[in-house]
Amino acid sequence: AFQVTNVKVSDLYTSGTYTIGASTPWSVSAVSTTPLEFGNAVYAEGATSITNGQTATSNYARTFLPATYGDTNKFTVTFTAYMLYKGQNLGSKNYTIEAKHTFEPSRAYNFVIELGAGDEIKFKVEDVNGWGEIPDIDIP
Repeated sequence: AFQVTNVKVSDLYTSGTYTIGASTPWSVSAVSTTPLEFGNAVYAEGATSITNGQTATSNYARTFLPATYGDTNKFTVTFTAYMLYKGQNLGSKNYTIEAKHTFEPSRAYNFVIELGAGDEIKFKVEDVNGWGEIPDIDIP
């Protein structure tokens, strides 16, 4: 089983301008190096960890400025994963993932952690229920 802690997202746009009536109303400017902290992952049904094939979510959804992150302006997701066996910590690993994605206006996003085979951990961005559904987006 795994515990995922200290989830942070950095290199995000933290200021932007909305121009009423413009064909592209949102423009973004300043990028912050101060991470947006999501805390520890939350597991399904009161569990204290996750195993392969299960998912966990960030503590809460956060709203991102509408912006497109690509090959030259990626944002960064960092977290620590602890491997547990019968409640005992067998070791940990720090992860840093550079990601690109287009955050759309009028949507709130939540980070979902999905364990893959072996050492692989993936992050996906999903809409929060009630804010509009879109297909799963793998990051990176």
